[in-house]
Amino acid sequence: MEFLKDVLGVDLYNQVAEALKGHEKDIKLANLATGDYVSKGKYDSDLQARDTRIAELTKEVQDYDGVDVKKLQQDVADWQKKYTDDIEAERIASKVQLAVAKSGARSEKALLGMLDFDKITIGDDGEVKGLDEQIADIKKEDDFLFTEAPKPKTQVNLGGKHEDPATKTEINSIEDAVADYYKD
Repeated sequence: MEFLKDVLGVDLYNQVAEALKGHEKDIKLANLATGDYVSKGKYDSDLQARDTRIAELTKEVQDYDGVDVKKLQQDVADWQKKYTDDIEAERIASKVQLAVAKSGARSEKALLGMLDFDKITIGDDGEVKGLDEQIADIKKEDDFLFTEAPKPKTQVNLGGKHEDPATKTEINSIEDAVADYYKD
């Protein structure tokens, strides 16, 4: 209570001290500016909140007891990489299927078996790289795997007019059509 002497002055301080005599159990004076005093209710409340939080954290720690956090983090990273790789592989596979279908291959399975998928990638622009070059190389080496665009033939006439096959300009029968096709 001495801290009040400077604030109240000696005369007023003495009067307050005299009035409080006998009431020390009921009235407590403290300088809260120093941070030394906390009410009992607030202190008890803070202790209860702290104890509750400690109990909650202890239970959470027990739930994860024996769990290797580093391994969990690595597992998550591995699954993310696998997911990304699988998506990329599916994108490549669908673009390869489309390119093979457009290539004019007689056997798409045969052409797919000849492709080196490790050399096929998708660029940042979404375009397939390394596929067209492989198909072009296969066409050069194994052109029998691909059909050419059909050449326009003369009109087929199935009438009864027969001519010398060497001088024919029209196709008159199935035999003539087959012979003409393989003539080139």
